[in-house]
Amino acid sequence: MTRSRRTPTADGEAATIATRGRPTGYKSPPDEGRAMPDDDADGGTVRLWLVERTYDDRNLITLVYATPDGERYRKRERSANLLGGSGGVTAAIEADPDDLAAVEDDETRERYAREAARMADRHAPDDTI
Repeated sequence: MTRSRRTPTADGEAATIATRGRPTGYKSPPDEGRAMPDDDADGGTVRLWLVERTYDDRNLITLVYATPDGERYRKRERSANLLGGSGGVTAAIEADPDDLAAVEDDETRERYAREAARMADRHAPDDTI
């Protein structure tokens, strides 16, 4: 199936772009067509693994992704309704190191490291969990 959409070009003119088989607005997953390193040596992105998922009574899902060593993490809150329509939760994501918080206590750090290792052993980064 081919779709088309109009999008502005660098000179401000609108151009029609054809997309094949993917809905308008589709963004490729970060690992599509390239490897996702656990830690980008040149200061780019860092791979984080899903280490915790909690639900609350407001229909929100809190996702915690952490580095493989459990030292840093990123927390995201998502509506359960919207999450289902977005393709779900993946085993890993990439994030800018500046967007990560430090894990303060040793017990949580060790738990995050164990869970990150378990996820990495059992799942590809783009697996839906």
